[in-house]
Amino acid sequence: MGWTPTLLAASSRRGKSCLLPTAEIQDRSNNHIGIHFWAQMGIAGRGILRDYASYSDRKGMNFNSFTLHEVKLAEIQEIVRECNITIQKGDLLFLRVGITCDWDMKMSVAEKTEYTTKPVPELAAA
Repeated sequence: MGWTPTLLAASSRRGKSCLLPTAEIQDRSNNHIGIHFWAQMGIAGRGILRDYASYSDRKGMNFNSFTLHEVKLAEIQEIVRECNITIQKGDLLFLRVGITCDWDMKMSVAEKTEYTTKPVPELAAA
């Protein structure tokens, strides 16, 4: 599993190329890349849903999805290997990190209230 940053499909408007060169992808001022295009145009592809929350429980990580936590590529690769999945070009990877479970089962009302007042929310990220 890996990513070669040469081209990225960012839009599928008819009559317009949907591939962007690396320089444009890496330019932080570029407004062509973002989930807002998904909301406008939709996205289609083979989806792969993997459960990072269960993986972290099995590994004894004491993971909380409402804290800053880096999901490492090596961990994702291990989860994919455990499930005997072959990643294909164009696949969409979705990770379940357990936000709903942590919110409903692990956080007190006081913790939820405190979390909602943070100016920048902290969440696990890949």
